[in-house]
Amino acid sequence: MWGIDIVLSLIGSFVALLLLVFYVRKIREVRSRFTLGLSAFSGILFAQNILSIFVFLNLAQKYAADVAIPLMGIGLLEISALIVLAWLVNQ
Repeated sequence: MWGIDIVLSLIGSFVALLLLVFYVRKIREVRSRFTLGLSAFSGILFAQNILSIFVFLNLAQKYAADVAIPLMGIGLLEISALIVLAWLVNQ
């Protein structure tokens, strides 16, 4: 189960990084505070997902899968939201 949490965090990191690259490119064109805020949001979310991977690796050594299952639900919700945001960005 912990492996699934780690994979979900990797996917979330990838999508957040894609959004970060998109928003950083847009900052050069638009130069708005809103775009700057979106790029900061994406960067923070990317960092959170990377940190989650290390936390899950540590927790996997100490706790059983019953701890991983609720975290998996949170990861799925986060990835769903990121995919919706990425889809909206590409429209």
